Amino acid sequence: MDKVTGMRMKGDDVEYRVKWKGYSSKDNTWEPRQHLVEYGAMDIVSKWHRKNPDRPDDHHKKFYVSLKMVFVV
Repeated sequence: MDKVTGMRMKGDDVEYRVKWKGYSSKDNTWEPRQHLVEYGAMDIVSKWHRKNPDRPDDHHKKFYVSLKMVFVV
């Protein structure tokens, strides 16, 4: 794995766009957070979140969803 280039919500799960070492950007894939945990790449995910503080990570997802509900109501 080279780096994380994006993040999205898919249902209730977080997925990260991954750039793989030795492959071009056209081979980037969306990977569930759990795959990256199992791969041992959470340092790379954390680095992406430090550069993108406006994007909640999986641990803070429930807080942000709750916060949005408060403001919608």
